Amino acid sequence: MILVISGCTEAPPEKVELPKYKVTYAKGQHAGLFGFDYDIVVKNLEPFGVTYYVSAIIETSSGSLIRPSGGAPVKRVGATPADEDIQSSIVKIHVPPCEEQAIYFFFELEEIDEQVIDKAYEISAEKDNAEGSNLKSCPVSELVESSTTSTTSTSTTTTTTTTTTTMIPIDVTSLENYTNSIGMEFVLIPAGEFDMGTPLNGTGWNIKEGPVHRVNISRPFYLGRYEVTQKEWKDIMGENPSYFKGCPDCPPYEFCDDCPVERVGWGVVQNFIKKLNEKENTTKYRLPTEAEWEYAARAGTSSAYFFGDDPSALEIYAWYENNSKGRTHPIGQKNPNQWGLYDVYGNVREWVQDYYIPDYYLNSPSVDPISLARPPGPEFHVIRGGLYNDKTLNLRSASRRSEGMPRGNIGFRLTMDYSNPVEKEEVNLTDEEQGDIQEPFDYTIAEYHFEDNSRDSSQNMIDCNVVGGKYVEGVTGKGIELTTNADYVDCGNKIDPYVIEEITVEAWIYVTSFANTNWNNVVVSKNGGPLPYGWELRVGDHQAEMVIATDGKWYTALSPKILNLNQWYHLIGTYNGTHVNLYVNGELVKSEVAPGKLTKYSGSMNIGRNPYWTNRQFNGIIDEVKIYNYALSDVEIRNLYSQG
Repeated sequence: MILVISGCTEAPPEKVELPKYKVTYAKGQHAGLFGFDYDIVVKNLEPFGVTYYVSAIIETSSGSLIRPSGGAPVKRVGATPADEDIQSSIVKIHVPPCEEQAIYFFFELEEIDEQVIDKAYEISAEKDNAEGSNLKSCPVSELVESSTTSTTSTSTTTTTTTTTTTMIPIDVTSLENYTNSIGMEFVLIPAGEFDMGTPLNGTGWNIKEGPVHRVNISRPFYLGRYEVTQKEWKDIMGENPSYFKGCPDCPPYEFCDDCPVERVGWGVVQNFIKKLNEKENTTKYRLPTEAEWEYAARAGTSSAYFFGDDPSALEIYAWYENNSKGRTHPIGQKNPNQWGLYDVYGNVREWVQDYYIPDYYLNSPSVDPISLARPPGPEFHVIRGGLYNDKTLNLRSASRRSEGMPRGNIGFRLTMDYSNPVEKEEVNLTDEEQGDIQEPFDYTIAEYHFEDNSRDSSQNMIDCNVVGGKYVEGVTGKGIELTTNADYVDCGNKIDPYVIEEITVEAWIYVTSFANTNWNNVVVSKNGGPLPYGWELRVGDHQAEMVIATDGKWYTALSPKILNLNQWYHLIGTYNGTHVNLYVNGELVKSEVAPGKLTKYSGSMNIGRNPYWTNRQFNGIIDEVKIYNYALSDVEIRNLYSQG
């Protein structure tokens, strides 16, 4: 909210009505302390300094007027500038001539019982003593257009002009809202211009956020009020891929599915959008562009956060490292920004439409920019907003990162086009994007089908060399048969650069002998020395095992003795950042805690043998080997097994 105070030769009005701010909860619902804030910006258009006294007032739905210095259910717990006397509920500020000052109030609700909170401010002011020679001329047009009402009474001696207060709102109640067929709420974001990025001397600046450049968002658009929830995802996709299933603290329920969906890749999100558009017979839904996201997050501000530059206020706006307890939380529990968007910072990072190019801002268009040209190498898209365990600098409006795979910390919010909201249009997708829609779980580093060759069928083209062995009938088509210590497949050292924090290793195996006393390697990328590096999927003595190295220690998930000779088995080992997991024929057979960061190995990946231990030779047939750069979910793994 912007208040333009001018004509301060006379005192401003004693009370300025601001748009109502509503917080509504069901009767009897108690959620402990619930914080919210509100801010105003006072612009002094006079050629002299003015001291303002601003007093916040809270009014509840019951009609009682409660000054926040005392009395439940509302109390004021702070303000910026700092309170001289918090008990007085008044903030005193001095605004120099032709300048402006932001005022922020912070409140807590201690009891919630069908409360609707309305807010207003009492404002009074006094003019600085100034001689005429010290007065400064204010370029009013450069500050803001102020509307004035002038009343002139003429006599032989006097002409009097009275100037009223003009309010130019950033007001969510004036924005058009929309709710779709599955209950997703959207806020209309107005067209406008803003400075995108972080200046060199700005809070948290890094080179990817510069240079600052002026961007014109030429058309209004709808943006999801909340991040897409697990319930909404299940309504469209029929399953829940999230790592954090079952949200805590969902009064009146202990658990719910209102946490944001996560572990969804950019391509899978395109599939969700495609199905939602089909359900509503439209093409209006999409991901926001990176520019649209930052524009909406800033909500008319230019500071590091939409509430200012001081990160201490994040507590009431975001789930992050200081308050999340290491997990996601139900949407909408923290305060929104000025345009009514919740969880803009924290909870989960959010996909946007753009491909990630670190220096994109150097050549970014000024009107409706979007990076649609895929750069060489692995596919990465921009993610915004920070996550539940992020540090404060990663939650800034301008902070930008990249990702190429789904994780337990990436979700999204939807955009809906404002013009022609139900008219179907042609959607132009690249071949890769179309492939993502048709094959929603395709985040493959490499895949080998062994159809008379050891070529990689993924887009990364990491071909292998068959050192020994022969092509025979496999589980689908052909596979590679390995029978001696000299038989294995060498894939070089090009795999692990694609592995970041998580991994899935998949293979079909047909064991003909457990004759070796040691483990028989299926797929391995690990060292042979005393220091743990890498990962390994292996079998031995009728058991299967997934081995992972994190922070210099080995962790394993070992199956019971369930493998028989001369029988096909589908093996998958995963590491999701916290656990190492082993699946046999689509079912989880072992999961063990594996804390720490994945310790990667820079040497070769081999299929059928570890080059450091030639006695760890696999005996049998290996087929359909795939390496993924994230941990597949239980649903995805069952689907892979059922598809054979």
